[in-house]
Amino acid sequence: MSDGDRPMQLPWEALRATEGDIPWPALEALADALAADSSLWQALAELYREAARTRWDTERYDDLYIPAILALAAQRLGETVRRDAAAFLIDRLIEAGHEDDELALDVLTFAIGSLGPAVLPCVLDGTGRAPRSKESWHCLWHLTELAVQTDDAGLRAMTAQACMDLLRRADSGAVSMDDAQYAAWTLADMRFEDARHVLKRLVRRSTKRLYHAEFVGALETLEGRRHYRQHEVWEEPVKDWLESNWRDAKEQYREAKEDQEKADQESAYDAGLRRADELAERFADSEAAQALPPHVRKDATFIASQVLSLAWSYEQARPEDLNGELLRDVLITVFPRKVSGTAALFGNVVPVTQALLSWLEAEGMLQNAAPLAEAVAPWGGFILRNATKEARRGMGRGFVMQAEREGVDLTDGLAMLRSAAWYNGRLAAEQMDRAGAEPTPSPSPASQPRTAKVGRNEPCPCGSGRKYKHCHGRPGGPK
Repeated sequence: MSDGDRPMQLPWEALRATEGDIPWPALEALADALAADSSLWQALAELYREAARTRWDTERYDDLYIPAILALAAQRLGETVRRDAAAFLIDRLIEAGHEDDELALDVLTFAIGSLGPAVLPCVLDGTGRAPRSKESWHCLWHLTELAVQTDDAGLRAMTAQACMDLLRRADSGAVSMDDAQYAAWTLADMRFEDARHVLKRLVRRSTKRLYHAEFVGALETLEGRRHYRQHEVWEEPVKDWLESNWRDAKEQYREAKEDQEKADQESAYDAGLRRADELAERFADSEAAQALPPHVRKDATFIASQVLSLAWSYEQARPEDLNGELLRDVLITVFPRKVSGTAALFGNVVPVTQALLSWLEAEGMLQNAAPLAEAVAPWGGFILRNATKEARRGMGRGFVMQAEREGVDLTDGLAMLRSAAWYNGRLAAEQMDRAGAEPTPSPSPASQPRTAKVGRNEPCPCGSGRKYKHCHGRPGGPK
């Protein structure tokens, strides 16, 4: 349905707003309109489809608002539109299960539940279509709790039969214990006495703590030893569950935006490094590089790549941005500190850089290369001196230079590994001597405070046996 097919006097635009709080007046106005004219549901359903298709392409919340509008109007809707809406939402629930969209699963479950027991035939039909490996299966069996609210003998019998069939399949091993937990609670809350014996068998057979607690709790409820019945989320005010999920959606969009910005930055950074390597390879094949003496030319690719990469990494400078001040920082300060190599390598930095500058100008990427090359000429001594200063070198460079002084063949991998082991051991001993004591061990994981967040589908820490999102993790749940 197009925008032109929607009643224009209604606040449709408010559903697309992303700034500010939830537009409650607009949601209530649309709920009132739906209660007065059930045909409006088709416009809302089409808008939901559009929102679901483009949800992560752009920030929007109408896929949360439309289920909430339906829930706000639910008790004023006729049975036919309730079932039509339930069938639509259950299809979307199954799709959300395939996509592991936990936010949509929660909101859709709450909206379907708000429609009341009349939708149980649609719910039971959905259990036959949802794959057991997905969370949508559990959401639909959870919704069988709607049977507890009705005196309709036909709906109660239909639901009890479906739940009993599932418990028997769990008892025979045809489905897992996890698959049957919500059916067990529905039968217990309905006080369906025929479930007593199969529940007792499941209590004996369940070995995992979570499932055992579920079946024990259900059996105690059925036998009247547990009198508390937890109110389901769809029985809570719409305001509670919508605000909770709206905040979660806001956080997801914020995290997605930050992740995209970080990915874009990393992509740009990586692209700059790739370009530096590509240009260094092209330079090495150029006449400018080939004109260098052989002992200098052998280091041309490496030195050119390092100069261009370090300029990009530390100054975000492209080859086109090179200037005297920047080159001075890169060649005299950064290169000696970050690059591991022999004295001969550092002695080749100036001639390679001068040839690189000349080539960049020939390629149209740099202007005034001659003055830059002239400025670089006297820096060779500074580069070599900084490369050999103890205070200026990192562990990697220090190791290479130490190995060279001791006559280790730098091209012999095994000899270098042995030298590295000795060098690292000596550094550790020196650090301990300077500290004057053994290093303090890090606390073991068991001794550190537990700050991990409980997953919404994990067992609730309170020990109830219910999933966290259906116990202390739900809006309006126990505190």
